[in-house]
Amino acid sequence: MPQYGALLKDQRFDVLKMDMAFLKSDTQRARDIIISIIAMDKRIGNRTLAEGVETKEQFEFLREIGCEKIQGYYLGRPRPYDETIHNCQEKGIEIELSCWKPYYDAIMEVDFLTGQPLLLVEFRNHAYHIMFANDKCREVLWHGEEKERDAWEQQLNSLHQPATRYLQRGLWRVMTSGNDEELAYPLNGDFLMMNCHRVISYNGRCLISVQCHLHKVSHEGDLFRPAFLLRNLFYLYDRVATLNLTTREMILLTQPKLKSGLRKLPLAETLQRYHDELIHPADKKRFAAFFDLKTLKACVEKAKMNSIAEAFRSIEADGSLVWKTHRVARMASSTQDIFFCVVRVSDAQDIMQYGQALGIRQYTLMPENIPVHAVYG
Repeated sequence: MPQYGALLKDQRFDVLKMDMAFLKSDTQRARDIIISIIAMDKRIGNRTLAEGVETKEQFEFLREIGCEKIQGYYLGRPRPYDETIHNCQEKGIEIELSCWKPYYDAIMEVDFLTGQPLLLVEFRNHAYHIMFANDKCREVLWHGEEKERDAWEQQLNSLHQPATRYLQRGLWRVMTSGNDEELAYPLNGDFLMMNCHRVISYNGRCLISVQCHLHKVSHEGDLFRPAFLLRNLFYLYDRVATLNLTTREMILLTQPKLKSGLRKLPLAETLQRYHDELIHPADKKRFAAFFDLKTLKACVEKAKMNSIAEAFRSIEADGSLVWKTHRVARMASSTQDIFFCVVRVSDAQDIMQYGQALGIRQYTLMPENIPVHAVYG
């Protein structure tokens, strides 16, 4: 036996093929060995090929634990190529084109054996799609009821719930920045903490892995602790930030769970990027005037309520337009000029006011769709 270990240690190979005997012996010990082999393969950067896959149950087991390659009669007995492809499609197995190899190779790097609820979310065609959820994730999110999966995916793409908008904004930041982030999603009175990681962005599609753990609220009093109250407050706002005119820095408070900690962003550059990427072209001039760093302090000090507000049409991740009110107020500080900025979806009064001022006759929240050209670095 030691000689085989030496061979494994000294040889370089891409794929480790598991003998069909492991699957034929349908025992927990055999399954534990398969799981251990796949976990080892991922750690050393190899791929695992399981042969002898004959049943749907075997296929689903291997898929659940992240086995990258399979062969066997479940995919079809030896037959012409077209018939094999047709057999796979009848089983709901998508055919991977060779041009997408880098994308699927990146998915193979995902650790499916985390022991935690795992979700893979793909963003394509301006919408989020659930690509995979392991057993634990399905139980947490839709109680194992597969029919609830589509409903949850539909909710994920909806703008109606504040918590869903918060989750969408967080996923969008992960996609566009490449930074890992932890999001807190309310779930049946508790919080689902979601550690989000951009796996790959490729040819207009972006894949995010989401590892979850449930944070139980032990008793009603927990809901009124400052941390929980602030977290729910953030669901009502698209963005909450501090603007420091003295140091020319911004801190975005609505993403307080970045794994790298709170980051101070360059103020002018961050506002300019927001202006360029998220503000409707017809409103860019007003936005630039409102956030003019040379006049912002004076405008706030002149305002009756010591704060100023204006609404702009903002571009959502799905390409739709939404009116959003931006309010800036002075924060108490004896040594620096620091302002508090909040962004929220505008209510009907805001929309009517700015619509009349700008001569816009339609005041709906999403009056039109325009294409969004985003580059995922």
